[in-house]
Amino acid sequence: MQVTLMLDDHLLQQAMQVSGITTTQEVMERALRFFVVQQTKPATFTMPAKPRTRRIGALKGHLTIAEDFDDPLPEEMIAAFRGERP
Repeated sequence: MQVTLMLDDHLLQQAMQVSGITTTQEVMERALRFFVVQQTKPATFTMPAKPRTRRIGALKGHLTIAEDFDDPLPEEMIAAFRGERP
């Protein structure tokens, strides 16, 4: 891979002042390192989350809960959850 970095003198002087680097070669090396790191990062993006709008009681009359909902599970079902065969 061949990369060409072109900096004008003014931009190079600003980069050296801001970073505290004293040689042009070091500025170029850091710029190249930054470029390579940016090229190898996976592309990611985020999307703003939509606020959920929920209305209390919206499913009233649509769902029913069985009378035995809270009863203990049958032993064969517990065994199935453990990965055992009845």
